[in-house]
Amino acid sequence: MSTTGTLQPDRSGGARDARQTGLGTLKVVKTVDVRGTSCQGPMLAAKQGIVGARVGQVVAILTTDRDTRRYLPLWARKMGHEYLGMDEERGCMKFFVRRVH
Repeated sequence: MSTTGTLQPDRSGGARDARQTGLGTLKVVKTVDVRGTSCQGPMLAAKQGIVGARVGQVVAILTTDRDTRRYLPLWARKMGHEYLGMDEERGCMKFFVRRVH
C-alpha cells in the first residue's frame, strides 16, 4: 500500500460511539496522550504509537483536536491498519487503531 499522497477528510466524520460498538472492552497495549496539541501532532503521535505495537494489538490515541476526527480514520485505512472507532468524553476523544502489518 502506498504511503504517499495527501490526506483528505473522512466525510462521514469518522466517529463511532465506543459504547455502542463495544470498544470499551478492547485490550489497549499503548495509549498515546496528545491532548492539547493540534494540526499534525495527533497524526504524528498515532504514526509513532502504532510502531510500538505488534500486529493485532490496539493503540489508543487521546486528543482534544477536533480535526483528528476527520483525518485519523483516513490515515489508518491508508496505512493498512484497522480503525476501530472512537469515544468522546468531556471534550477528549479516544481513537482506537489495530495494527494490521
